[in-house]
Amino acid sequence: MTGVDTETTDPSEVKLGFADILERIRRLTPTITDRHEDIDSARRLPSDLVAALRDTGVFRAAMPLAWGGPELSSMEQILLIEELAQADGSVGWCAMIGMDSGIYSGYLRPDVAREMFPRLDMVTAGWIPPMGRAHEVDGGYRVEGHWRFGSGCTHADVLGAGCTVFRDGAPLLDEEGKPTWRVLMADPASFVIAASALRRHPAQDARGSPRRGTGGHRLRVRHRRPQDRPAGHQLAPFAARADGGR
Repeated sequence: MTGVDTETTDPSEVKLGFADILERIRRLTPTITDRHEDIDSARRLPSDLVAALRDTGVFRAAMPLAWGGPELSSMEQILLIEELAQADGSVGWCAMIGMDSGIYSGYLRPDVAREMFPRLDMVTAGWIPPMGRAHEVDGGYRVEGHWRFGSGCTHADVLGAGCTVFRDGAPLLDEEGKPTWRVLMADPASFVIAASALRRHPAQDARGSPRRGTGGHRLRVRHRRPQDRPAGHQLAPFAARADGGR
């Protein structure tokens, strides 16, 4: 298959609205359809196709207006996802997950959000339910655990991992007696992706599955210490491995 031409104007320098992003997606969909076999056999999105998706502006869909983003409504985001999913299910799935960057930013203090997302077209992936453990230590947390179905982790800029907070070896309970949990955000530069050793869910592994090409690997981290941030916001560049182990 021929590659995608990524020599385009940096979309981060251009303000894009819903109609602009939709038009760019529609121009790209014939190429996406043409790359289906590549996506299916690699079980991930090819890097040049990810770059082309960035150029459409789809990953910035939820980024706030104050940053120059489009801050699209939920229905507008769904329409973009549907357009991509008709061309290839894995692409639509990864776009749906990757465009969550702007949603995450809304839950962070503004300076922390800008530190984590310095560019509009950044991709977020991960697993938010608290499958890991964050043990309280002086100055932050010590994190361990594994997270499943990390769709998009092979091309993400930021990874999220939900953790139950532990204090003195036991879950920390809130005022209602429920376990406290945090979503720790990780810099994937510290991640090692060993695709040959990864376990995949059988439903996604079947050839022809609409999500076979999502890169839905398991993520794992052992005894890494993230940095803490004020006011309960954690920016956690913990080293991790997507090795499928338990």
